[in-house]
Amino acid sequence: MDKKQWLDNFIKENGRQPSPEEFIQAKNNGFKSEKPQKNSTDNQQLKEWVATFTKENGRQPSIDEVQGHKNGLDQPRAKAVAIPSTKPAKTVKKVTRTQPKSKKQLVIWTTGIVLALALLGGIGFGYHYYSYDASYQRALKLLASHNPAEYQKMASWSDSNKKLTKDELKPLADYVADKQLNQSELKSLLKNDSAGVSFAQDGSNWLLFPRYVIKLQPVNLRVTTNQSNLKVTVNGQTLTSDTDSSYEKLIRHQAPGLYSFTAQGSLNGRTVKTSVNNYFGGRTTESVDLDIETLSFTVRSNLNDAKVYVGDTAVGTIVDGKANLTDIPVSSGAEVYVKKTSNGNKVESSHKKLSSISNGDEITLNAKGMLTNDDAQKTLATMADVLTYYAHKEKNSSDVSSAFLDGTSNHAYRDFCEMIDHNLHSAKRNADDIDFGDVKVKNVDSTGKNKADVTFEIQEDFNYSSKTDSDKQSSGRLRQRYLLIAHMAYDSDSKKWLVESIDSNQKKLSESDDVR
Repeated sequence: MDKKQWLDNFIKENGRQPSPEEFIQAKNNGFKSEKPQKNSTDNQQLKEWVATFTKENGRQPSIDEVQGHKNGLDQPRAKAVAIPSTKPAKTVKKVTRTQPKSKKQLVIWTTGIVLALALLGGIGFGYHYYSYDASYQRALKLLASHNPAEYQKMASWSDSNKKLTKDELKPLADYVADKQLNQSELKSLLKNDSAGVSFAQDGSNWLLFPRYVIKLQPVNLRVTTNQSNLKVTVNGQTLTSDTDSSYEKLIRHQAPGLYSFTAQGSLNGRTVKTSVNNYFGGRTTESVDLDIETLSFTVRSNLNDAKVYVGDTAVGTIVDGKANLTDIPVSSGAEVYVKKTSNGNKVESSHKKLSSISNGDEITLNAKGMLTNDDAQKTLATMADVLTYYAHKEKNSSDVSSAFLDGTSNHAYRDFCEMIDHNLHSAKRNADDIDFGDVKVKNVDSTGKNKADVTFEIQEDFNYSSKTDSDKQSSGRLRQRYLLIAHMAYDSDSKKWLVESIDSNQKKLSESDDVR
């Protein structure tokens, strides 16, 4: 049979295409129908060649390639004879074919690169996020929240590195809120080890990045009182409902912060209450003295209409610059101070320990940056001199900027000048000159930071000569006294308190006319 018939017959009998070896053997047999022999020497060599071809080329040879190889096997091989040569033999480099990467290998490589980049990005972010500066800013933000739950994220005890509970952190949050600490003051708090609060590294995050925390040094609070039958509380929690005359209680391991202690009961038939409302921290043990005493003294302050406090208890009010306090039950461990809230602004004076005050003493508790009566008197006296100068010379004094904010551009100053011009030139009877003086400050009221209202009296003398009264030839002086309110502001450039404006609410107190 011919090749086509043999091939069709083979597929029909075996259900597949013949292998190259089977095809060569059939050809050698003239495409006879008997099965090809498998154990000839040529067949063995052919198998070895096919295996080598497949390994080197990554595929099986085609029928034509097998046929070409078979023809080569049938040719007689010449015996190789070595021919001497004077030329050096060339080194033939074996070219190794690089197999293309499979799809699975590409996926693995791509995934590895992405993960490596993500890891590097994460490490870079971590070093920034956990750096000292970034952690410090987060600490300041947490403190400014006044929220103990937020404080928990970064606060820990300095002695054990353990986290604090919200209740333990509340005194610190109360202190920051009560004092309305700004950014600069919060920074000072974190750097002030003497307050028991610090910012320091404590271990690491993820074994790579530094961990910075707010360290709180625990403080023990020793509470004592010298009176019996008192109820003692701290931050609203009762320590005891019935003290004896030598009561002492040690409250251990407290966080730095604001603590309000009270002792209340009956003393000599009179209800008494003493309190200590202070920041405690920075020491191993602090004393809280709730001994009961009675003390009479006078407080002067530049915070008019403000409350006088002993601890957290209001005991009087500043009126006309002072408050007389009589038989006040106080604690020798407490402090006296003056506090005022105006237009949402809280202003507080300096503090003075009651242990340094004796019966009958007069103490001064002024708030920093506040207008004092003396400074107000000085500025308003300068204002009177400036107005008198204008009324006599009809030109501006060189001291206008020492009395009025913005100098000659000040609206209140221009109003005074217009009034003077009218009385010198346009009145029913013109004055020869006008004198301003005898200024008396009655009240200084703080209205906010670097702002104050000053209630004062001023005298105005209108002097007339006979030349302005051709008929009667009368002369003399018209004296008027007014109660005015000056709105004053602190000028940081001149470092002086100056008149910003004069309130329209004016009151004439008196008038005397001796023009004859």
